[in-house]
Amino acid sequence: DKVVLVDGSALKLPNFDFDETLHAIQFDGQEGQIEFETPDGGVTTAPVTELEVQPYVEAWNAEKARLEAIVPPPLTLDEARTAKQRQIAAAHDAFLKSQSVEYSEMERQTWDSQRTESQALLADPQAAAQLVRAIANARGMDVIEMARRIQENTQAWSVLAGHATGQRLKYQDALEACTTVEQVEAISISFTTPE
Repeated sequence: DKVVLVDGSALKLPNFDFDETLHAIQFDGQEGQIEFETPDGGVTTAPVTELEVQPYVEAWNAEKARLEAIVPPPLTLDEARTAKQRQIAAAHDAFLKSQSVEYSEMERQTWDSQRTESQALLADPQAAAQLVRAIANARGMDVIEMARRIQENTQAWSVLAGHATGQRLKYQDALEACTTVEQVEAISISFTTPE
């Protein structure tokens, strides 16, 4: 396949003059082996020296240097904006996820039901509210106290999520005001909790 790995980093060397029968070479810096395919479809193995391996390493180094010297074309303003928009969205989502790390994804899926049922319980302590009652029962807590806590958590989360969304929109406004790639790249993204 004309692939050479050095320290686990693979590069394809399509222009290197590989022996057509070469199957593989393994060398750990001290010793190794070279494998050649035989006409009957088998493989023969022989020891290999550092001197024999060196041309492959040199070709790998040359290809690595060639690839590193390739400078990608500069981004257009639209491309820079799109990239920054992705960064803003990803940072927003990562921030909110970090703030809810104690809750599993499955539990987060019940938040709307918890909120609705806790509102119903606070309006009428006899309301069915099976989810909240089950949570309170398993926790060993009074169901009305559980409903109050859920409402407090819901309000706190709304403030936090609203604050984060406001910050995201502020970054979006700054992004839309940019007229150069340099201005776009200068936008530093950092989400914070409300004071």
